[in-house]
Amino acid sequence: MNSLNSTFIFSKRENLKKRLALKFSNFDLNGAILEIKEYISDFPTEKEILPSLYATTLNDIGSTSASKSIARLYAEANDKTREFAKNQLNLEPIVNTVWMLTRIGEMTDQTASINHLLALKQIKKKPILPILDPNILCNVAFLPYLEDVFHVLKPGEEANYYSQYASISSFNTTFINYSRDVYGHYSDAAPGVHKLLKNKNLPHFAFKLKEITRKSAQKFLKKHGLNLEDDFVTLHLRESGFLDGERHAWRNINLDDHLDAIKHLTERGIKVVRIGHKKMKKAPDIPGLIDLSGFDRPPEVDIFLSAACLFFYGNPSGPCSLAYQFGRPMLYVNVFPYTHARANSLNQFVPLIEISSSKTLSLKELYERDISNVFSPIPYKRMGIEICKISAVENMNAVKEMLIKLNSLNQDIPADTMSGTGLPDNIWITDDSKLLL
Repeated sequence: MNSLNSTFIFSKRENLKKRLALKFSNFDLNGAILEIKEYISDFPTEKEILPSLYATTLNDIGSTSASKSIARLYAEANDKTREFAKNQLNLEPIVNTVWMLTRIGEMTDQTASINHLLALKQIKKKPILPILDPNILCNVAFLPYLEDVFHVLKPGEEANYYSQYASISSFNTTFINYSRDVYGHYSDAAPGVHKLLKNKNLPHFAFKLKEITRKSAQKFLKKHGLNLEDDFVTLHLRESGFLDGERHAWRNINLDDHLDAIKHLTERGIKVVRIGHKKMKKAPDIPGLIDLSGFDRPPEVDIFLSAACLFFYGNPSGPCSLAYQFGRPMLYVNVFPYTHARANSLNQFVPLIEISSSKTLSLKELYERDISNVFSPIPYKRMGIEICKISAVENMNAVKEMLIKLNSLNQDIPADTMSGTGLPDNIWITDDSKLLL
């Protein structure tokens, strides 16, 4: 039997890229997905081409179904190659998505996803997480929580040794198969994962606050006016200055649109603690509002504030994942795309308007148009769809509603409420957002 030419797979890959470029330019997504499936079936070790194809179909083309097909394919290929490495090479699973440690939301959600796999008994052992650079951790105070889930190897000879096998026995924490119907990136899978855990009487959250976190944070917070007996809400509204760019611009929020809502909380004796970075706009002086965005603070502070608050008040961004995975209810404002909604939360959806008809699109229409999880504004501009702004009045309404429904959000809603939207019956939405149903 003749051996393969050394450039055989490379040539196959380059030819595939050319064919896919043509199909994508013609919006032949069914043909593109078929080509990708056949290629990965023949060459499963070529799976690392899939993340960029996922990003293209989601962020540039704007297709929920195509991106989900690639996410499933990637998760399945990862499972297949990891199983081969274990059975044939006697290698333990080694995390190859260490980049997640650079972003608090990704680190929190992806660590939680492995915690859930362990709880669901879909994996039996902690994956190995080799950390080669100690400065990669965006929040060093999260390390004890990482160690609960992963076999963490700190910088040194052992971490270097195992990292060389990460591409062979790779454990990908970004795209995961939880069940036949629940898979992909955690931002898309979160409501389904919540149902899987709840159906097995398992906690929907991954972490419990550690005393080492609590002590360090409370010492700092007392100096800034937050005492042990205080009820408080943690506030994080994303602004420019971190991970900027066209794909993320829509995520930024104007603090001014939430000042009346903040005052509604503080006037009722609930302190509001704002977290964020130093490039954020300074908040006005409001009695009961503690703005920490301009202060250097111990890394434990943001974890504690997210994990111990009465509820978390914020839009989709990293700190929301902290609150969610520590089991705190959330007032999740400005949620877009709507399939990124979370359970145990009151979700406020961003309306989308079709410019040509001035019509506000319903969730069902977005689902039918195959854009229910597209978060980049690029496809919407091409489709003539405008991302709308939520008013200060709607934000005030959301806060008032949150105070009423605070203890009900981890329950299911009537089963037919979200029919045809792609969302399960564990997603609560604000009364204003119900206009989109």
